[in-house]
Amino acid sequence: MGAPRLTDAALYAGDPYPTYAWLREHAPVYWDEGGGLWVCSRYDDVVRVSKDAVTFSSASRVLMDSDQQVSLVTTDAPRHTRLRKLVSRGFTPRMVAAYGTRIRAIVAELLDRMAPRGHADLVEDFAVPLPLYIIAEMLGIRREDFARFHEWSDVMIGSAGHFHDPVVMERAAAAYIEYGTYLAEVFEDRRRTPRDDLVSILVAAQQEGVLAPDEEAMENDEIVMFMTLLLIAGNETTRNAISGGMLALMEHPEQRARLREHPELIDTAVEEILRWVSPIIGFRRTATADTEVRGQRIRAGERVLLLHQSANRDED
Repeated sequence: MGAPRLTDAALYAGDPYPTYAWLREHAPVYWDEGGGLWVCSRYDDVVRVSKDAVTFSSASRVLMDSDQQVSLVTTDAPRHTRLRKLVSRGFTPRMVAAYGTRIRAIVAELLDRMAPRGHADLVEDFAVPLPLYIIAEMLGIRREDFARFHEWSDVMIGSAGHFHDPVVMERAAAAYIEYGTYLAEVFEDRRRTPRDDLVSILVAAQQEGVLAPDEEAMENDEIVMFMTLLLIAGNETTRNAISGGMLALMEHPEQRARLREHPELIDTAVEEILRWVSPIIGFRRTATADTEVRGQRIRAGERVLLLHQSANRDED
């Protein structure tokens, strides 16, 4: 195999798993000359680097091919811990149970649309709208505005992998501005009349200044960035897991039959689908000091790509 280029989108448009297997066997900590970064492909190394925020920082951005800021993802502890704790207020057991009721209703609605036709495109008719509608409700998007929300989402998600295309990025920036302007109106509404939802929790936290005394409370821009992260990350990963999981069950009919015969296995099936599909290809970190991983010397300032898809298929 020639020297793989892990930041080349063409690799992922095909089947990257043979490349991952080669890396795990021959170069588990691999220097990608073209991408200018180290690549960790084994499970133990990905876990170690992910958990060591002191040596491997997220603050210098995490996307494979871009230095774009992505809110909560590009922060390290202790600020990351405080923001995560704040956001978790919107996902208490009671609120999650309420979301579950709405999710089942949305699923039923989508299936009812598909059933009379007798056929469907699983991605377009189910995997795409399901997370989109759920996130829209969490963000306070009015039902009559779902079509606009869908368009903003697709344009912003579509910029991934095209950060050097000025036309694509201009459209994404315009969608972000429209989305942020819409959310600003939602924030004002929640300040006047709070509800039992995620937006009200974040707006209240902004007003109360719940972060550490030496930090300012979340600004509007930061809440919009977080909600953009929720929109893009929650959308893309969920649609990929649903689509990839169904494809895996179609390719392995004995597993599909087993799941039908034993529906009590559904919880473990979901976990296994997340491992097998791995909707996130990988994130990167930046070394803050000279260090070593599996005997390879990594210098301060060098970037490290963590291949989650490879780690989740590690033979060891």
